[in-house]
Amino acid sequence: MGYKHEAEDTKSLDVNHLHREGCQSPGRRGHWVWSIDGTETGRIGYQAKGGRLVLDYKVLLWE
Repeated sequence: MGYKHEAEDTKSLDVNHLHREGCQSPGRRGHWVWSIDGTETGRIGYQAKGGRLVLDYKVLLWE
């Protein structure tokens, strides 16, 4: 039986929150982490460079 994806299963990235945290400052880099009850459920890397916020992520597909 396959897994049914729900809207709650998706990860969101709030650009306004990243801005408030100073993530767009030149040279700034780090990771944004999602978790449920202390268990990491997702992670995306970021780096501010050349006036842009570059994101680095991997996708794992489950069957």
